[in-house]
Amino acid sequence: MFLSTRIEQNPKVKIALSAVLALLIFLFVINGMINAPDPSSVAGTYRNECCSDVVIVGIRLSYGNRTVWLDLRNMKFGMTGYVKGQFTKNTILESDEDAAITFSGTEKRRIISMPIDKRDYTFQLVQH
Repeated sequence: MFLSTRIEQNPKVKIALSAVLALLIFLFVINGMINAPDPSSVAGTYRNECCSDVVIVGIRLSYGNRTVWLDLRNMKFGMTGYVKGQFTKNTILESDEDAAITFSGTEKRRIISMPIDKRDYTFQLVQH
C-alpha cells in the first residue's frame, strides 16, 4: 500500500499516465475517421410501397416530415447507419434509443433495411 500511494503521488507518473491516456484517445478518434464509410456511397432516394421515401444526402436522412443526422459505421457484417429516433410508416418519432439501418448491395443497387413499427422493411435505391 505504501508503494502504491508513492507512485500515485509522483508527478512524473501522473504526467506519463496522462500522456498515455491522451494518446489512446487520439488513436481512437483517428481510427474512427480513417475507417468511417463515405456518406456519398449511400446517398440517394430509397423506396418501399409501404411507407414514405427515405432520402439520404451527406450525413442527413429525411423520412416523412423529419430530417435527422445519420451516423454511418463499418460494422462486422457490413455498413450500418444509426439515427436518434424510431421509425413509423410516416415519420421518425423522437426517442433516446437509436434505430439501426443496415445497408447491403452495391453502390448502384443499394438496399437498406430499417425497423418500422418494430418490423424490418426493405427499401431499394431508386435515384442516386
